[in-house]
Amino acid sequence: IFSTMGFGLYDLLLSSLFFINALAILHEQRFLAKYGWDKPKFEDQTVKGKFVNLLYSARTILQIPLIFLNILFILMLVLFG
Repeated sequence: IFSTMGFGLYDLLLSSLFFINALAILHEQRFLAKYGWDKPKFEDQTVKGKFVNLLYSARTILQIPLIFLNILFILMLVLFG
């Protein structure tokens, strides 16, 4: 399941998990409000509006699944090295 050479499926999933974790921990008032990314407008179809909606969903909807995915990946690393 884990390859020592190259970039496998596990590495792609792990890097995606890291990226979603990074999006999920951004603080609204301290970081996102400086750039106007703190309040999502769901009818906004610009690139900025879609990015703000992605940040909002990563912080709210994906919170519980991220906990379980992080636990799963940690257990896989502990068990399989």
